Amino acid sequence: MDPVDLSIIIVNYHHSHILSDCLESVYKTIEKIQFEIILVDNSSKDDGLKSILKHYPKTQYIKNSNNIGFSRANNQGAKIVSGDFLLFINPDTTMIEKAVESMLNYIRSDSSIGVLGPKV
Repeated sequence: MDPVDLSIIIVNYHHSHILSDCLESVYKTIEKIQFEIILVDNSSKDDGLKSILKHYPKTQYIKNSNNIGFSRANNQGAKIVSGDFLLFINPDTTMIEKAVESMLNYIRSDSSIGVLGPKV
């Protein structure tokens, strides 16, 4: 297995209807980077997640028995990453082509950068 450059953490709570589009955009737009996806579910009660996880079997899944909140869920995901860099996105995020590659190239070019975010 190749080393992971980027760990993408997504916190979900009742958003499976848009999460699928988010994951699709990640897989379509990130081409030259080894990445992993960690999906932290804050006790969603919808059945849409089952089909999403079947469609994206490489997604690491953490199921919480109750809603622990957005920040704690992100920290929970961050504890299990293997990537050199972390990218926190919401389930309604749609990635654009080359955006992640550009951000990673930029942060790698200057070791004084600790945090980087895209223009929204």
